[in-house]
Amino acid sequence: MNSDSLIQWFTKSLLADPQKTAITFLRDGSVETTVTGRELERDALRMAGTFLGMGVAKGDRV
Repeated sequence: MNSDSLIQWFTKSLLADPQKTAITFLRDGSVETTVTGRELERDALRMAGTFLGMGVAKGDRV
């Protein structure tokens, strides 16, 4: 059995093909927009940088 956590599995999947769709947003059952792994990583890093700039540290509740 593989001991990877869900986050580790998801990260490996995104890194394997960063141009592949990672998230699909639906509205009324139809695709509204999609986000690639590369876009998701970019946005997550941007958000992390914003939180760090605000003084949010590991363990803080957001």
